[in-house]
Amino acid sequence: MIGAPRILMQLVVLITNFNGVMPMDLHLCEFFAGCMAVTGVWTRAGYRAAPFEILLDSSWMDILTPQGFCLAICMALRMRREAFAMLATVCSSWVFVSRSSSHGTRVMFQVSASNQKSRSSFKEMVAKMTLILYILESRRCYWCYEQPSSSMLWSHPRMQAFFKKVTCFKAFTYMGAYGASTPKPTHLVASRASVWKFCRTLPEKEWGELVTKKTMPDGRVSVTGSSAMKGSQAYTEAFGLATLATWLDESDDPEPDLTGIKIPSVWAPLTKDERWEDAKVHECMQYLSGL
Repeated sequence: MIGAPRILMQLVVLITNFNGVMPMDLHLCEFFAGCMAVTGVWTRAGYRAAPFEILLDSSWMDILTPQGFCLAICMALRMRREAFAMLATVCSSWVFVSRSSSHGTRVMFQVSASNQKSRSSFKEMVAKMTLILYILESRRCYWCYEQPSSSMLWSHPRMQAFFKKVTCFKAFTYMGAYGASTPKPTHLVASRASVWKFCRTLPEKEWGELVTKKTMPDGRVSVTGSSAMKGSQAYTEAFGLATLATWLDESDDPEPDLTGIKIPSVWAPLTKDERWEDAKVHECMQYLSGL
């Protein structure tokens, strides 16, 4: 119904054949969970919540590994209908701080050779998370994707293609309003209009500096994140409570009318563009075939 890529359908079929029908028991999945503040709030409130975080397992929860991506897909498939998903892809390569290393260019998808490997990993990460979004949308989940306001992640071609197929809503807030150590202006893109409830004004107080600037010998300005910025990357308990309160206030969506929907031929040959080579889905296929 939302035009999910057929390569994703193939991958889901293979994972389901291997694991069997998985229980749809998760109220919350927090991708790139960090200190797991959101997961903790939901768990203490009695809901079934699961984090996906590389610090918990550097292999099985690394979305850049075949097994890690397969696990992320399994977690998305376990979401209840109308459940809540919090997503926050590692943003350090997408914000203005990182753009300073590319001679000030705003075209982050064409990067210098010295940064090519790391940037390629970030682009792979976003392509894979876009595939996760297709699953969450098919489950009619309330998903919320967070990024700093200076992030250019939304301009990624895969994200742009996804936004053209689904209805999304965007809100602006400050993480400092939720108790973070810096203001951290933030954009939230979500599947529900009630994302506006996260909007808060910034309290008036002395805030730590987010960045430090240094003029290089060639005249360029080097911008790096301060320790205060790194400390503000983790969600606070107040933000976790806000996710739960917003979700509880949400009413169920009406059932979609699937009359006349044509189911695509999942196993028909894929064109080059349909293979999602930037997400390295073929590595996941090879991994599953070897199990």
